[in-house]
Amino acid sequence: MQKSIHILIADDHRLFADGMKFILSFSIENASVDTVEDGEAVLQYLQQKVPDVVLLDIHLPKMSGIDVARYIRLHHPKVRILAVSMADDRETIQAMYDAGVLGYCLKTAGQAELLTALDKVSRNEPYFSPEIVPILLQPRPIEKLNAFIEKLTAREIELIQWLIQGHSAAQIAKKLFLSTYTVETHRKNIYAKLNVHSLSELITFALKHNLA
Repeated sequence: MQKSIHILIADDHRLFADGMKFILSFSIENASVDTVEDGEAVLQYLQQKVPDVVLLDIHLPKMSGIDVARYIRLHHPKVRILAVSMADDRETIQAMYDAGVLGYCLKTAGQAELLTALDKVSRNEPYFSPEIVPILLQPRPIEKLNAFIEKLTAREIELIQWLIQGHSAAQIAKKLFLSTYTVETHRKNIYAKLNVHSLSELITFALKHNLA
């Protein structure tokens, strides 16, 4: 994690928010942590200060976490967003990802997982709580494949499943009995065909188009 970090927690449950603030302040050296209790308060806060990371609940008073995430992505694109919520259904998770969050951590997570999620998101890396990965990977009926998806081979679609679970090229190569070079080549081809430039963008694309 970076040497100093400015964190904003947006959650209307004061006890939970204060608990997260204590954990982060105690565990991270040079961490500045503030809290707000509703969606509109996030927007007001951003007029005065711009945090590095926002820990964002979904069901906030006055303005939903989804709308807050959209606002942040539009007006403060460098701010990274980690959703922290009890909601574990695919529709909600996808809606938050579409809105621009980089990570999604369930409120049932322990201290270690919260710190891991924050560390990854602060370094612009995606994070999903392990419990929701199987939910995201549940098969969904494909209504219509667009021109991008039709370009993918069966092997590339298979690799997308492994990539969005966070497996490295070396790990995928070992599981599929391929060389690391071959996996990296497939990954580059996937990115080019789908016009994505990062794992975060690939996850978002996969969720939108029923590939996850």
